[in-house]
Amino acid sequence: MNLQKTVPLEGQKEGFTAFDTSKCIHCGFCLEVCPTYKLARNEAESPRGRLWLMRQVHTGRMEASETLIRRVDTCLGCLACESVCPAGVPYRHILEGFREYIQDHGPRPASKRLTERTLGFLFAHQALFFFLGMIGYGLDAARKAIVSALFRLTGKKPMFLYRGLFGLLPEYSGMPSRVFFGKSFQPLRLVPDKTARPLVVFQSCAVPVFLSKDLECLIEVLRVLGHRVVLTKGESCCGALHAHMGLKKAAKKQALKNIRAFGRGDLAGMPIVVMPSGCGNFLKQYPKVFEGDERGAQRARDFKAKVVDFIELLCKDERLEGLLVNKVELTAVVDEPCHLVYGQGISKELYGLLARVPGLRLLPFEDAKRCCGAAGSYTLLEPEMSREVLQEKIRQIKQAGVKAVITPNVGCQLQIRKGLLEAGLEDVAVINPIRVILASITGRPLGIKV
Repeated sequence: MNLQKTVPLEGQKEGFTAFDTSKCIHCGFCLEVCPTYKLARNEAESPRGRLWLMRQVHTGRMEASETLIRRVDTCLGCLACESVCPAGVPYRHILEGFREYIQDHGPRPASKRLTERTLGFLFAHQALFFFLGMIGYGLDAARKAIVSALFRLTGKKPMFLYRGLFGLLPEYSGMPSRVFFGKSFQPLRLVPDKTARPLVVFQSCAVPVFLSKDLECLIEVLRVLGHRVVLTKGESCCGALHAHMGLKKAAKKQALKNIRAFGRGDLAGMPIVVMPSGCGNFLKQYPKVFEGDERGAQRARDFKAKVVDFIELLCKDERLEGLLVNKVELTAVVDEPCHLVYGQGISKELYGLLARVPGLRLLPFEDAKRCCGAAGSYTLLEPEMSREVLQEKIRQIKQAGVKAVITPNVGCQLQIRKGLLEAGLEDVAVINPIRVILASITGRPLGIKV
């Protein structure tokens, strides 16, 4: 997509790096796909309304007041609007450009600015984030022990321990496990060693901390398929959260770290397999981060060419068909992460992959493409709106009467599970599709109540 810089207008603000907001033709197609507009029914909290507000600031016709910024801040950045826009408005880049401008020029509540800077710092320092994650794991384990003990005593589960302030602590799938130094996993003997194909897995920030079992499942599936799996040292946060908060310099710094880490030696020629769709979407956006720096942009394009979502990889692997032999007796609905379906255009591949699993029954789910409200740091920065967006999805899940929700993004998994616990639906599991795939290959149970 060829994006043109906005033509300078009289009174235009300096430092605003967003692209041409005038491409919006105000057709209104974006209104009914925007989660926040459907809740607020306020034009100022719709994509075209926000574009209009940002243009007024850009051209100097309006000041970036706290009220105006608040209207833009409630945007989830889910990209649903881009999927229906007939004019091809690059909304994601306009939004990130505006937020970058606001970081330096707009009034921000001190508490919010502090939260954004703190999150940016934590995600940029993987070891510290992992250490705090270990503390959180201990607290979650203690919470589970208390819930279990009170259940034995009273016959009721104290679900209040998963709500309110306690709800800020996510539910862990297992002990955090992250490789900070280079390590290789040799392929299993199910295929000859000479057929082993090397690839490197992008660990991400959150998966090794909160859902380490999912990462282990991915590695095992890739090994069974005959890949030599490598985890590299030097990997950093993808930078998506920084960019979404307008911290573009920090996002670029993370991008540089990853381009260097995954470009060393033999790694330079290996595909980069990504599990979290939010990370995968932003890794593929790296050339945009280096706009204006041709040398950096070329390195980013080379990097982007190697990035592949794990669903894309598995769908194209002919070996998988003969390995999915064990039935997985499960009735579930599928949640499609925004940055998978809208950001990367991967939707039918997810369903096609799951359709190969014998015994798996997927029910229709009209809310499959609706944002869950996680949106990276949004759940922390805009907790009230995040919760409102989530509640409708939880209502649909309850109505479906299933025992599991299948979704391939870590943020969505944590957010939906949080909503289910708050609603008292603790028996409904939220699982990554890689677990279903591994269960069908090995015959091992999923480890959930069905």
